[in-house]
Order: sequence, then C-alpha cells, then structure tokens
Amino acid sequence: AQGITDITASANGITSNAVNLSVAAPALTAIAITPSSATVANGNTTNFIATGSYTDNSTTNLTSLVAWSSSNSGVATISNVTGVATGSAAGNTSITASLSGITSSTANLTVTNAVITAISISPTTPSTAKGVPVTFTATATYSDSSTGNVSGSVTWASTNTTVATFNSSGIASSLAQGSTSVTASANGVTSNSATLTVTPATLTAIAVTPGTASVAMGRTTSFIATGTYTDASTATITS
Repeated sequence: AQGITDITASANGITSNAVNLSVAAPALTAIAITPSSATVANGNTTNFIATGSYTDNSTTNLTSLVAWSSSNSGVATISNVTGVATGSAAGNTSITASLSGITSSTANLTVTNAVITAISISPTTPSTAKGVPVTFTATATYSDSSTGNVSGSVTWASTNTTVATFNSSGIASSLAQGSTSVTASANGVTSNSATLTVTPATLTAIAVTPGTASVAMGRTTSFIATGTYTDASTATITS
C-alpha cells in the first residue's frame, strides 16, 4: 500500500540502522482501448473505452482522463471527455489514447456511407377520382443529416389494394372508391403513413352520335350523348 515505513535488520541482539522506504502510488504501465475495431455509419457515433493497467496489477477506467486521438480526423473525430467517436466521411482511421507518456495500442475505426434513419412521404392526405393516378414522393433522411429522394428505391405499400396499388416509382393507381393507408420502407425503416382517398370516377369527355344527321322538315331524329369517365368507363348520358 502507499505510505512510508522504516526497514531494519537484526541478528544476535544487534539491530541495524533504519532505512526509510516510501511506497508511491501505483504507476500506470499500459493503456488498452476497446473495442479494438469498430464500424460506424457516417454521421453516427460509437464509444471507445480506455482501461489503464498499473504496477500493482490493478486496472482503472481512464476513458475521461486520457487524450484521445484519431489519425484521420476527416474520417472521424473523437471526444477527449467521453471517448465517443463520430463518423465524418467514409474511410478508415486509427484511434489511440494516451496519458502520462503512455500510449495505447491502436484501434481501427471504419466509417461507412451514411444510412437511412427516417423516411417521409408526401402528400399525406391526397384525394383523387377513380382512375386518376397519384404520385407520391419519399424523402430519406440519412445519418449524416443529408436528405434525398428515394421514391424509386423504397418499397411502397397500400393497406387496401382493392382501392389502390403502387408501381416501383411511387405512383398509385386508383382502382375503386374508398380509402387506403400508404407507407414506404427501406433498410428496416418505415415512413409515416399517408391516407389516399379515391372518389367516384368523374366525367372527362362527351361524345354525340351520330356525328352528322339529315332530317326532313317536320320530322325528328335522335342523338345520343355518351360520357367517358376518369376510369375509362363510358355511359349514356343523353337524358
């Protein structure tokens, strides 16, 4: 233990002079950091721990006491207070910790490309006539806080496929009157839910037949009006 003591030697009733022995605090002999290798997405964080070994074979957590270093701060930085490394760009960097002239072994940190952390889809409450498609947009937020349009790379889902279905680009085909919930997902991340309402088909055109007619004075002739609707259906609307 740390302290001061006097050392003497004796034999045959004779005692030596006293020698003063001072026992100092245990000295740091090595620093180990864990994990020895780690992978983190750009913009995300990961924790390193520094453990000191001493001359009395004891160990102590030195994470908040050491000076942390990243060999490539363009790839990742590391906090001297917490040992938390933050990915800044895809690549590799070496992490070390030092204290009292002793430097740890090297840990390897690999930073991968940013990953999707959230997906937002719009519009959130569209309404369309049967037969009229609706285009949805999916916007991803990434671990590095960047955003991007991922409409063509997500999986689109409609809870009621009798009302609407999707193609791979986020375009919904309105098939029947009603409503359905819409989501988009990718890499285990699912978007907010949008509600698509499909109303009855609406009239888009009217055709009158016959295209030409001739009738004697005092006589009558009939015309027929045919309506075409947004769902490509037709109906006689003469009356």
